[in-house]
Amino acid sequence: MELNKFKAVTRETHKKNANRKLRNQGMIPAILYGQGKPQISLTLDPKVLVASLDPEKKRNTYIELEVEGTETTQAIIRDVQFNHLSGKIIHVDFLRINPSDRITVTVPFNITGKSIGEKLGGSKRQVLREFSITCPVSIIPSAISYDISPMKIDDIARIQDLVLEEGIVINLPPRQAIVQVRSARGVKDEAAAEDEEETAGA
Repeated sequence: MELNKFKAVTRETHKKNANRKLRNQGMIPAILYGQGKPQISLTLDPKVLVASLDPEKKRNTYIELEVEGTETTQAIIRDVQFNHLSGKIIHVDFLRINPSDRITVTVPFNITGKSIGEKLGGSKRQVLREFSITCPVSIIPSAISYDISPMKIDDIARIQDLVLEEGIVINLPPRQAIVQVRSARGVKDEAAAEDEEETAGA
């Protein structure tokens, strides 16, 4: 498999205010760890990092990380810290990992198509919008999708109804609901019940 490539350089960690100086220069600190090897402190350009990621998989992109003068390794992002005001990336953790290694990540859940129930005046309710999955790094999907076209009013799709690539496991019970198609009356009844709860709590 062809990997997205990214370069970083090592950094010194003992200097006072080093991370602040890095960020003032438009760079950020990062670390690389895993596989029983020493942890390495890195410096990288966050804009170049974002540009190097798969636009669909984003932080789940499996990359080839070249650390200048040290090593070239396969890795995945395990944690990203953001500035709570600006939303900018301020720190990244990379994990060394092999393509066959299993890893737990979060991926989006998308629904496609228009259900039979919707065409008859009903509406869909998407219960979940992302899944925690465990799978080999080499087959991490950009998202998991489900076609609701055959669903009728009062139908409920569950985890067990998803067709997944071999090796992918969703970390939820098989009976967990993921999508429901409801009648127009059911939607109105639910809205009325919510209004009553709000009135009672006022």
